[in-house]
Amino acid sequence: MLRDYEIHYLLQGHKKVSLHASTQMTEFDAWFCAALDCAIPLRELPSLRSLAIIKSILEPHGISSVRWNLAPKTSVAQK
Repeated sequence: MLRDYEIHYLLQGHKKVSLHASTQMTEFDAWFCAALDCAIPLRELPSLRSLAIIKSILEPHGISSVRWNLAPKTSVAQK
């Protein structure tokens, strides 16, 4: 079942929130979603599911403090 998730992160010190629909969410997935939201080219993202590697790639782009939660039932992603 698809659920809506809020991805919260800092980009160059500024708070950002994006919505993503998925069947599940992990910390790695949240970092990956933040990268996509910031238009980081896919070729720069690791094919391995290593949290340490994706963090080391994204932090130089100014992405940090990534976290996620289920979006409220009235989220924009459901419209």
